[in-house]
Parts: sequence; C-alpha cells; structure tokens
Amino acid sequence: WFVVDIYGVIGEDGDDTDHDFHNSRVVRKLDAVEMEATWSKDDWVVCKSDTPDPNLWNSDECGTAEGAPTHGPTSAPTRESQKECQFFFSELSDVENVPYIEIKSTCPGKTISRDLSVVSWKEYGLSCSVSLKGVVVPDDGFIIICANKIQHQFKYGGYKYIGEKWRDMSVCDIEDYMLLAGHGSNSLAIKDADAGCEKNNCVGSNCHAGCSDKYLDIYGYPGASLDYTDHQFEDCRAARKMHYPYGSSPFNPNVYEVICL
Repeated sequence: WFVVDIYGVIGEDGDDTDHDFHNSRVVRKLDAVEMEATWSKDDWVVCKSDTPDPNLWNSDECGTAEGAPTHGPTSAPTRESQKECQFFFSELSDVENVPYIEIKSTCPGKTISRDLSVVSWKEYGLSCSVSLKGVVVPDDGFIIICANKIQHQFKYGGYKYIGEKWRDMSVCDIEDYMLLAGHGSNSLAIKDADAGCEKNNCVGSNCHAGCSDKYLDIYGYPGASLDYTDHQFEDCRAARKMHYPYGSSPFNPNVYEVICL
C-alpha cells in the first residue's frame, strides 16, 4: 500500500501533539491543493471549538460557535485544559560563561500545571533535571533558565532587539547551576512525566515513538551527552530556526542553527 494524503504522523498517537484536534475541526488551507504523503502542519488550520461546515470548502478562516467551550480554563488549570499549549527550545546559549536555556511557550501568562521538566544529559552518564510545574509563563511567552541570576542580569541587562520585537533578556525565571554545568556538551529535553513510557508499558529510550510523547522537544540524544558529535555548541548558541515553531522528537538537527561569534 502507499499513502496519497495524510493528516498526522503514521504510528503516532495524536494526543497532546500539534495535530491534536479534540473538540475542534481541521480545515485544509485553500492554497494546499496538492495531495501530500508527508504531513505538514503548515497545510492545515485547527479551528478550536468551531462550527462544522459539511459539504463546503470555501473558507479556511475559523469562526466561533455559540456556547462553545472557552479557549482558556475558567478554573484552576489542569493538564486537560493545557493540551494545546506547546513548549519547545528556542535557544541554547553557552556564550562567555553565562549559559542559559530559553523555552518558548504558546500559553503566555498561564501557570504550568503539567508535570513538565527540563532534563540535561551529561558525560559519564550523569543527568540533572529541573521542574517546570507551577512556573508562570511570562507575558512574552519565553521562560529562561540560567546558571546564576546575578551574572545573567549583568550580562543581558536591558532590552535586546530580536526580529521586530523588543524583549527583556535580563530576567532569569529559573536558576539552576547543575543543570547548566557543561552546557555546550549536554543533550537536553523537555520531558512530560504524565506521558512517560513507564505508564504505557514501554521500554527503551525512544519508546515515545510508539507509545506517547515522552519528550515534547529534544536537542541531542536521550541518556547521552553531545561529546564526539557534530551538535556541540560550546562557546556558541544553538538557535531554533524561525520556521520551526513547534517541538520535535526525536532530535532533528536541521531545526537548529549553531552560531559561534
């Protein structure tokens, strides 16, 4: 058999992915008229809590259904209410001994209720992690993890121009020296413990491929450092390319650009 058109990823559960459309409908963009054997999220529009329009395909704009569920939670946040929130690495920096991890969230202003953590795999099989649960996502949607808040503020104080937006880089939201020790040679991942392999009777470092999204995003390799690979970023920055605004698991090196100044 062969695929002539597809929505989603073969063999992957769509729960909590960028192709999840629970309580929604998906509309193919009007200019995406070619059948595709490889799915691309850029060809579709997910209309949250929208009104269906059977037998019509004359608009790819989302409307609003009367009495539909609200887009945000009206009570304390839960894992279910945050299914559409994405978290992914936007930049990993190891410049001038002031390392940091920058995470982009699509849910600014919300408190993270899911059991998310950032894991760092180092040489000799060592690893560290820091929890994101309970963190309030800043209004600009960026969470910064640094090794030392004072050093970070001194280095990145003030506003920095990025693209067409002024953004304050001086604020470090989470301080964790051990997580960033040896930063430029560490593999990193955003892990969702609620969707761990252990709860799905799976084994192996890549069990998420057949079970669940254990890693929402990853740079490098589970359980191993970046030593002796082409993906180290010591004294450099690994910056996510702007046209990949979503998590990727397993690791896709084409998503990043390593910049050494």
